[in-house]
Amino acid sequence: MDVVLEGSRLRIRPTRAEAELDFVLALEHAEENRSFISPWERRQHEAFRSDPDHLHMVIETREANELVGYLLLKGVTLTEGCVDITRLVVASKGNGYGREALRLVKRWAFDEAGAHRLQLDVKSKNLRAQALYKSEGFVQEGVLRECLRDGSESGYESLYLMSILEKEYRDV
Repeated sequence: MDVVLEGSRLRIRPTRAEAELDFVLALEHAEENRSFISPWERRQHEAFRSDPDHLHMVIETREANELVGYLLLKGVTLTEGCVDITRLVVASKGNGYGREALRLVKRWAFDEAGAHRLQLDVKSKNLRAQALYKSEGFVQEGVLRECLRDGSESGYESLYLMSILEKEYRDV
């Protein structure tokens, strides 16, 4: 599936070149992102890219074609009517790239793909992302309590499950 999402400042398109995958890996392992996601190895990204039910995409500026993030979606064949945002990571925080990318994904999922539900999980420590998702209509549905190992005192971290339904998207 060759999906390209175009916004006012951003273009989200399939990850193609090895250099783009290098960018994704570098961004994922960057100090400022590592505590908010569980970094993958190259082989995990390659496996994700090869699955027809997944989209592995880079986020670039429309004007300069500069890579500014990446996006991983699964469930894109809509077997269950649900698309999962597996990862949404931007390099430069505070520029509105995450918000625009999220809006493009919502528009694609509900207006073009015909999804019933768009969901994601977010680490309990990632307050910035939680605030963005809530401001964009996502509802926290539950907590996967202490499901991830981390370096904290308890040794574990929780994930919040969040989603937005098509009818909620239409009402916003």
